[in-house]
Amino acid sequence: MIQTVSAHFVLYFLSVGQQEVEVTEGSDSVVLPCRTSADLPKGTSVEWTRPEPRSMFIYVFPNTSKHFAQQNRDYCGRTEMNKDFLRTGDVSLTLMYPRDGDDGRYVCTVHRDQDVLRDTVVLKYVKKELFPSWASTLLVLLVLLVLIVCAGLLYHFQVQIKCSEVRNQNQQRLSALWTFSSI
Repeated sequence: MIQTVSAHFVLYFLSVGQQEVEVTEGSDSVVLPCRTSADLPKGTSVEWTRPEPRSMFIYVFPNTSKHFAQQNRDYCGRTEMNKDFLRTGDVSLTLMYPRDGDDGRYVCTVHRDQDVLRDTVVLKYVKKELFPSWASTLLVLLVLLVLIVCAGLLYHFQVQIKCSEVRNQNQQRLSALWTFSSI
C-alpha cells in the first residue's frame, strides 16, 4: 500500500485598493501610506516598487546587499520606513525631497507567512505656481487699466492739439481780417 502525503499551501492575497497622495514642489518629504495588521511575524518582508515607467525596486525590507543592489539609484538615501513596523503594522514609506520624476504609481507588497498584502499609492507631484491665480487676474486687470488710461490721455492730447490748431488758424484769420480792414 502506497501512502500519499500531500502538502497544501494556502496563499491569501489581499488588495486594499488605491490611494492618492499629493505633494507640493519644495516639500521636505511625503509619506506613502500602507498599513497591515499589527504584531507581524519576524519573517515578514516588505517591498515598495514602481511599475512605471519600468518595474523598479524603491525600498525592500529586509534590506540585504542583494536588495540594496537592486534598489533604483534615484531613490538611494531618500527612502525610509518606520523601524517599528513589525509591532505597529505601519509599513508606510517616507520619501525625502520629492521631485517631479517621483510622480506616479507605487506598490506596497507585504509578505507575511503565506499571506500577501498589496496596496497601490498614486503620488501626485504639484508644481508651485509662479503667481497665484488671483495675482495673475489682478495683473491682467492692471495692464488693461493702464492701457485704457493711456488711450484716454492720447485721445485727450489729440483733441487739445486739434483745438490749438483751430484756435491758431482762427487767430490768423482774425489777424488777417484786422489787417485787411485797417488798410
